[in-house]
Amino acid sequence: MTIASRIKAPWKEIGKPPTKKSAALIAQAIVAKGLSVRDAERLAQQKKAKRFKTARLPREKDADTRAPERDLTAKLGLKAEISFDGKAA
Repeated sequence: MTIASRIKAPWKEIGKPPTKKSAALIAQAIVAKGLSVRDAERLAQQKKAKRFKTARLPREKDADTRAPERDLTAKLGLKAEISFDGKAA
C-alpha cells in the first residue's frame, strides 16, 4: 500500500494552489493516519511530481522535414521518418 493511497480526500485538489482549508485537511489526515514526517514528505514529493507532469503535445513537422520523408518513402518503398531531438550535432 502506498502512502498516497492512505490519504485520499485532501489531495484531490492537486494542481490548485494550497489553501488554509486544504492544508488543515491534509494535516488532520496525516495525524489521523499516524504518518511519520518522512512519510508526509514522501507523499508531498509524490503529489508535487504528479502535478508537474503534463503531457506534451507532439510538435507538427514542418514542410522542410516532411518533403524529404516523402521523397525517401517514394524512392525506397519503405516508410521513412526523420526525427530531431532538438539538439544540434
